[in-house]
Amino acid sequence: MTKNKTDTRDFHYSSKKFKELLLYVSARSENDPEFGPIKLNKILFYSDFWAYAMWGKPITGATYKTLLHGPGPSTIVPAVKELEDEGRAVMIPKADLVSDHKRLVARVAPDLSEFDAREISLVERFLEAFRGASGHSLSKLTHETVIGWQLTSLGEMIPYSTVFLSSDPAPAEAIRFGQRVSAEHGWLSN
Repeated sequence: MTKNKTDTRDFHYSSKKFKELLLYVSARSENDPEFGPIKLNKILFYSDFWAYAMWGKPITGATYKTLLHGPGPSTIVPAVKELEDEGRAVMIPKADLVSDHKRLVARVAPDLSEFDAREISLVERFLEAFRGASGHSLSKLTHETVIGWQLTSLGEMIPYSTVFLSSDPAPAEAIRFGQRVSAEHGWLSN
């Protein structure tokens, strides 16, 4: 996929919601020994993209890019720095001896006043689904199932609309319908 300069968004990025969601996910993942930056990226990605698929707008509106280990929000580094500068979170080394990664630890409770219950419920579903999963396994999952990641090059933005794409073959009934409509409109050539 070439550089996408025409992401037709009807929503905006909320830095406040993004930072509060970072705090929320890190606080809820405090006892998950597998929690780290890759897992954080995946929880944010799936929460935003599934919200977009279900409700027409993501939770935070963050821009996600194709990274080596799967999709990741382009605003995460400055947002974490702001949280650290504000004294609201800190990055600490992971407890395992195999990883040199750091994990985000919330120092204060997140302000959830801008979230609605369905948004938090959706995030909770991904927190629960991914609990105990390693960053490596979640990276593998996104490489195999996220069409937007597969279609873009490293560093490119992943359009939210790619959440509707599938690599599954089209059902025969859908193919027949498309052929019939094409024939009716003269779009098929012999």
